[in-house]
Amino acid sequence: MSSLHERAGELLLAALSRPAAERDAFLVAACKGDEDLLREVGSLLMFHDGEGAAEVDAFTARVDFSAGDVFAGRYRMIARIGRGGMGDVWRADDLILEAPVALKLMHSASPSDRSRLLQEVRLARQITHPAVCRVFDVGETGETIFFSMEFVHGEDLAALLKRTGRLTSERVLEIARQLCAGLAAAHAQGVLHRDLKPANVLIDQEGRVRITDFGIAVTASDTEPHVMIGTLGYMAPEQLARDSAVSERTDLYALGVVLYELVTGQPYHMSRSEDPSARLSLRAPGINPQLERVILKAISHDPRDRPASALEVAVALPGIDMADGEGNAGFPVRVYLRKPVWLASAVAVVAMVAAAAAVAWIRPARTVLTDRDTIILAEFLNRTGDAVFDSTLKVALAVALEQSPFLKVFPDDRAREALLLMRRSPDEIITMPLARQIAQRQQLKALVAGSITGLGRHYVVDREALNAESGDVMAREQVEANSKEEVLTSLGAAASRLRRKLGESLDAIQRYDVPLPQATTPVDPNFALALAQLSGTYANTGQPALAPEWSRRAFALRDRVTEHERFFIAWRYYRDATQAWDTALELARSWTAAYPRESFAFNSLGFAAWALGQYQQAVGPLRKSIRLDPRFISPTSNLAATLTALNQFDGAKRVLAGARSADIDHIALR
Repeated sequence: MSSLHERAGELLLAALSRPAAERDAFLVAACKGDEDLLREVGSLLMFHDGEGAAEVDAFTARVDFSAGDVFAGRYRMIARIGRGGMGDVWRADDLILEAPVALKLMHSASPSDRSRLLQEVRLARQITHPAVCRVFDVGETGETIFFSMEFVHGEDLAALLKRTGRLTSERVLEIARQLCAGLAAAHAQGVLHRDLKPANVLIDQEGRVRITDFGIAVTASDTEPHVMIGTLGYMAPEQLARDSAVSERTDLYALGVVLYELVTGQPYHMSRSEDPSARLSLRAPGINPQLERVILKAISHDPRDRPASALEVAVALPGIDMADGEGNAGFPVRVYLRKPVWLASAVAVVAMVAAAAAVAWIRPARTVLTDRDTIILAEFLNRTGDAVFDSTLKVALAVALEQSPFLKVFPDDRAREALLLMRRSPDEIITMPLARQIAQRQQLKALVAGSITGLGRHYVVDREALNAESGDVMAREQVEANSKEEVLTSLGAAASRLRRKLGESLDAIQRYDVPLPQATTPVDPNFALALAQLSGTYANTGQPALAPEWSRRAFALRDRVTEHERFFIAWRYYRDATQAWDTALELARSWTAAYPRESFAFNSLGFAAWALGQYQQAVGPLRKSIRLDPRFISPTSNLAATLTALNQFDGAKRVLAGARSADIDHIALR
């Protein structure tokens, strides 16, 4: 009996005698369900093509154009940049648009080939996303059908791999995130690519990715029987069986195979190992473990074991939920995400605890704050020896105090900026002495510090507010919790009393005082504020197709959060998911009334008015937002844009000049 390699060699020769467009279908039929044989001959075929073997079909042997020729009375041909079994791709100048384009040509196309090309154009035009190559026009002249698309200055991933061998985990992560965004945008339109591979992914000179070649794409609702088509080596197992169902997870398999090839420098199907994890770890030493897990899950043989969506892959990639920033093109996004990922496992049980501990003793406040003062939080001093309390209590107290429309807590990102100006690491723990130094430099009125101490099975939590200038105690609270599970509940009750002693009205405390275990939703799929912040991050980093799902999920959980968080979550929903600007405008008005010191709320009010074309009404809220937080980039950028829309160019210049004079710089302002 012939060996696997001998049979694969025979089939390779038979495949090469056929036109390139027919080879895959021939091989699938010839292998008769033998997946090992199919992958072996597919490997040989890809190696043969990769070595530059000449195509034998009639089309690719023809040379129809020379540089300088004008095609279809509109396109000046510059250079051939691609060639395959289905046609040529030329770089050309569009003489009407006066712009470079990539021109895909198909000569003497059969009715089925023409239908396929028109399908590619039709589906590709449905997807508008930076990570998907734009299609401009389609036409037919003589025996040639063609379409023009965005010309990308760069190369495809196949060429990049051939040049570099393999990529670092960091570089692969950059590419993976963009591929996830592009696939999510396609899937959101019901389009399945079915042929994702390195040769169909372009990467420009800035490192930006474009998914291209939707030639065999289908809609998710397509009820026609599945035909085996794609590129061997990147086809999911379900694509190798006739009449099997394809889905978003089919594209995710190809994504996993592409990422495997990027990190290892070798095609996935070239490995002989039965264990994909051993295969990957041996071929990509030093790979980021989280990236490795994502790849292995994506290339699972059973579609049910793969991620459910490109969005799920994106979230599983390391570091993607840590993005922070002031927004893209000045659109408002401020990340308040500060809850540690391990908070859920440490204190999730707290949410089920209804009882609080008793107050041991309270020292009267010497001074109170006003509604113009800002406080900074220092890290808790953990004397228990239990790492679960490291950073947790500071986060919890911040959530409790930020419910208040009276108190203003100095943001963590501003504290990090202050540390940099002090020539210290921005990641340095802010102890009580360091918090006082920052408060003095930033002219903040007070700081709040505290500690937690173990007392047998009980815990004693101290909190005190200090005058930043004199160091005098303004207010102090001490509570005792009967168990670890009751610490957050006890801390929340103590925080309410601390707010009262610092000068907040009883009415405000009663209105804005969600119990702390409810407010500090665990960092899991039900962490509403984190979901809303992720929506904002996607919306403001050029990935709008990924935003709506997260804002909708957050909005469904809005009754489980504080009033302060609820406004933010609702804003992201009306902005990212529904773009219901009338509703968003009314929401922002209520937000600014409830939290008159919230810069983000006034920026949202101004932005909603701007979105509705109410430019004059947008000016006041945006100026108020800047007064409340001069270093918040978005209202400055939005105000400049609004004044420009009102033809008040000198005013816009003054806004930008004011930011520059305050040493505030950002690409949105430039």
